[in-house]
Amino acid sequence: SSGINAEYGVNNETYFCDPQDKDILDRVPSCFRVMAACFFGIQLIGNLLLKAPPNMEYTSFTTQAGETSEVDSYQSRSSIGQAEAEESNTQEEEESLRPGQMIKHLDFWVMWFGFLLNNQGISYVGTYWKVVGAGFIKDDFFLAAIGSAGSIFNAFSRILWGAFGDTFGYKIGMGCLQFTFATLLIFMHWMQYKWGYAIYVCGLFFCVGGSFSLLPTATLKRFGLVYSTANYGLVFTSGACGALLNVLLLNLTRSANLQQQQVQWIIAACLLTSFTFTMFFQFKGFSKGTKYRPLRNE
Repeated sequence: SSGINAEYGVNNETYFCDPQDKDILDRVPSCFRVMAACFFGIQLIGNLLLKAPPNMEYTSFTTQAGETSEVDSYQSRSSIGQAEAEESNTQEEEESLRPGQMIKHLDFWVMWFGFLLNNQGISYVGTYWKVVGAGFIKDDFFLAAIGSAGSIFNAFSRILWGAFGDTFGYKIGMGCLQFTFATLLIFMHWMQYKWGYAIYVCGLFFCVGGSFSLLPTATLKRFGLVYSTANYGLVFTSGACGALLNVLLLNLTRSANLQQQQVQWIIAACLLTSFTFTMFFQFKGFSKGTKYRPLRNE
């Protein structure tokens, strides 16, 4: 929808202002209805496939050689006894921080401000990739194909960034994401070739998806399992604040008549600042090979 608004454009050229563009604008409502139907169908299928996973418990047994082993056994908590279930719940409760306790930790604010700054790059790419490309690519169908490819990279990058974070930890994973994202934005202005720009946009969207796979796991590992949903929701409020900051920042750059290259450098500076946050703070429990060991209640 970023290209529909006739107020914005590239080199003082706006979109869909001429009378011959009326046919395009007339197709916009029907396009939104088709998209809404597709989204509804996908969400419906996804919700129908949801089910509560069984709890995985460990059952010990003794072999003929007298050795004790453990096997994974899927069984309900009721089958392991009320006392053991209560003891397990108590341990999880002690190892988890409530939202009110979480916000007292510096690590929470490092993650919060880190995502706030990451969101500057996410919002800019999501809004302006087509605006920038339209300045030298006149084939609108090719631009639409670039957007579709970028969406695919956005989706699959979350799997790859998640696996990367599981292997090397949050600090290295998020740091690599932020540095790569900033580097791509710094050199974005010089990518003025049709197919090169397509690859470039896919790379940018590859970085967009990483924050949404690394942050939830980091929140759980750092602050515990029991309140992880509420805790992550609190961390994710920085996304809403980041969107407002992005609107303010872009309006200020427009008022100052800055070129797109300068805007991209400002966004890259935000990402490098976020990179500094990530690199210079020690996150306990985020290092390579560290399992779930959150802080105790304080």
